[in-house]
Amino acid sequence: MKRLILGTVIAAVVLFLYGFLYWGGPIPYGEHIWKQTANDTAAGKSLLEHFPEKGTYFVPAVTNEDGSRAALYSWGPVAMVHMLSPDGRPEVDSSIMLQGFFMNLAFIFVVGLLLRQVTAALPTYGSRVMFAATAGLACTLLTDIGDIAWWTIDWQWRLYTGFYHFSAWVIVGLVLAAFVGPSEMESA
Repeated sequence: MKRLILGTVIAAVVLFLYGFLYWGGPIPYGEHIWKQTANDTAAGKSLLEHFPEKGTYFVPAVTNEDGSRAALYSWGPVAMVHMLSPDGRPEVDSSIMLQGFFMNLAFIFVVGLLLRQVTAALPTYGSRVMFAATAGLACTLLTDIGDIAWWTIDWQWRLYTGFYHFSAWVIVGLVLAAFVGPSEMESA
């Protein structure tokens, strides 16, 4: 268990640094993936008027009667709006970084537990990395690519986030596979 905890901490630091580069470096989503409004101030006021609370809204709402909802769908627009902070927030919020780091720790620890469960079937470093990569691909297909299929969310954005999620699994697998293996199970 000590090796799993050590591997988890190291993988969390590596993943945090990778995420910092991936999301904070020269990234294309700001200009090429995220669409821009014609007027951010006017759009913000309209959003606040129609979406006053933090949460996810779907327009047209499912609470409309069937007939009017069908008409609203056909007339458009159809949208999913994620209201993140109606009262505003700093552009760089350090609490998000801290929350993300602890979420990564939990994610990595669970991946480590998963690897421990199958270590007898995966005796080599490469087989454990491949297992993590395959699990990551499955999760990415279900969530990120699933959002494209089921919610018709913009494919450019979901492919960009999907690549991050898949690569995060690979990075975690590369680190944890060195710490979780048959030798760890024998010493446990």
